[in-house]
Amino acid sequence: KRYLAVVKSKTINLNYLIEQFFELSRIESKILVVVKEPVDLTSIIQEILASYYEDFIQKQTIPTITIPEHPVWGMGDKEALRRVFNNLLQNMLKHNASSVCLSLEEQPEKQTVLLTFKNHAPNLSPEDVKQIFNRFYTADRMRSGQNTGLGLTIVKELVIQMGGEIDARLQNQQLAISIKLAMKE
Repeated sequence: KRYLAVVKSKTINLNYLIEQFFELSRIESKILVVVKEPVDLTSIIQEILASYYEDFIQKQTIPTITIPEHPVWGMGDKEALRRVFNNLLQNMLKHNASSVCLSLEEQPEKQTVLLTFKNHAPNLSPEDVKQIFNRFYTADRMRSGQNTGLGLTIVKELVIQMGGEIDARLQNQQLAISIKLAMKE
């Protein structure tokens, strides 16, 4: 029974890795069509955050959320943005749920919208952050669970295909991933 449980676990992990690879190959080869259109980022964020309600309770985390009450419109693909936000929140919860911060702000002078995802990351080094979007890179050297190192690569590729910019930085043991998208035309 123990060996079967190990085989089952490895099979599940391998299947997850194959799915991630397939998704990344579809994105990079442009088979997955990313449409740039006006999207209400506020409602997408609220929807995604609501879907993580039980996860926040289970991890005993109260996220800090700073988003305007009015709709904030940016240019992007609704499904791609859902994937991006889901991947980022999953990473935050998986690696350190003690502090989860999310902000959305309009930058009218730059005609951009800025989304920032932050979490406490005491084990990350500046070198880790430089490589965080690289395929297969994972700060978890043990590669336990379903940490394939592809999730943030997928996030980056989707943001770029939507004409956006993404960067990561480490400040005071906080990992901040920022995404800039064009404002609604």
